[in-house]
Amino acid sequence: MKRSQARFSVALVAMAFAVLGAHALDKEDGVYLIKDGADLNAFAKTVNGGERDASCRLLADIDYTAYNDLIGDGVVYIGTFDAQGHKVFIDTHTDSSVPGGLFGKARRAPRLRTSGWRAR
Repeated sequence: MKRSQARFSVALVAMAFAVLGAHALDKEDGVYLIKDGADLNAFAKTVNGGERDASCRLLADIDYTAYNDLIGDGVVYIGTFDAQGHKVFIDTHTDSSVPGGLFGKARRAPRLRTSGWRAR
């Protein structure tokens, strides 16, 4: 393989990786299943990427302290977020340039089934 073809192949793989995303989410009956912080971050990116009516269900307590993506950042989130009684641990920041919290813009708050929120 020529060097230019190899570079093209690497670039093509990198573009596919960027488009398809690094993290695939499991779904059940059209609802995203969230088992860890990486899943929740991928869900936030899914919502912010245009699937603003996406719904999810937490399968465990989630440590989201390593992530800054808000669900509903640049879009209004209108899906259902079912925490099923699990906790989401978020990092609170004193730096106003870093988003703090879990939701940016959300509508229909009754569809946010949450309990046990705790900031770390």
